[in-house]
Amino acid sequence: MAEYHKQARPGGNGHRRPRLTSKTRQQVREAMAKAYRDGASIRACAEAHDRSYGQTRTLLLEAKVQLRGRGGAQGSHPHKDTE
Repeated sequence: MAEYHKQARPGGNGHRRPRLTSKTRQQVREAMAKAYRDGASIRACAEAHDRSYGQTRTLLLEAKVQLRGRGGAQGSHPHKDTE
């Protein structure tokens, strides 16, 4: 049974991520929230901090970040004709 916990998760990227302690969790959450508010995607935040997409999303929600809709950042469309 102990061997199972030493192995990487099936389908994972080959290594286990260390647990976030309370202080570290707060620091990572704040850094991710700032990056996301500055325009980074959830996936980019996850990769930058070596976290899963799901955990990153959870941390952003804990930080009270308003998540953007699917499909990327919304805004002006420079190629769209305006008449």
